[in-house]
Amino acid sequence: MTVVAPPQPAPRSAERAGSLPPPVRRWLREARPELHARPSAIYLEGPARFKRGRLPYLPLFIRTWNRLGYDRVSELEVSLLGVTVLRGLDAYVDGHGFTRIGSQLSTGPEIDQGAFHVLLLETLLVPSAWPPDIRWEPIDDDTAAVVAPFAGGTERGVMRFDPVTGLPAAYSTDRYKLPGGPKVPWAANLASWRSFGPVEYPSRLSIQWGDDRQPWLRMQISRVRIEPSMTEALATARAVLAGA
Repeated sequence: MTVVAPPQPAPRSAERAGSLPPPVRRWLREARPELHARPSAIYLEGPARFKRGRLPYLPLFIRTWNRLGYDRVSELEVSLLGVTVLRGLDAYVDGHGFTRIGSQLSTGPEIDQGAFHVLLLETLLVPSAWPPDIRWEPIDDDTAAVVAPFAGGTERGVMRFDPVTGLPAAYSTDRYKLPGGPKVPWAANLASWRSFGPVEYPSRLSIQWGDDRQPWLRMQISRVRIEPSMTEALATARAVLAGA
């Protein structure tokens, strides 16, 4: 299993910047707060709502540790009336992904592929952490494709940039929705960018499958920290994988 290469400084040289598609170059010019920080890891947290099937949206709290370009671990907590009723873990560690909700664990190559794209997206949102072996390809004035090595091949995603602000507005790709099933269009919509200390990050996101009528996840990012300790989160995720 090929893992994204180690985080590297942002492509700020004239040679590298000149080879990037126009919307990516514009974003790098606008990402001023990001120029002052070169984090190798980032922590996110915030309240969210999620839905499954015909059920109404349920409240959720998400805490995510991302060793940019390497591993990510998300703790999920569902609470009703102030009482935690369900806990989950969603991760991509050492080249493998899994989702555990309660006692149900999902693993396999389809889960690996989907979890990799979440890792890749969160890495792309911090330009100084871009691996040197990703490749941007032009599409149009407001859209660019990114190609990254994965599992002996490559995976491709598309980033759409806001034509007014120049900031990333959406990331889309084809992902496996179910193990053994076909790939389905998947999109993460990004909004309300703001500064969190030394980095700039979207404070709202929603995630939707192409065959659904509405997002299955809506999240408000309320806190971002750089260089969190990854030790405990990685140990927890590796223990789950070891027992899978």
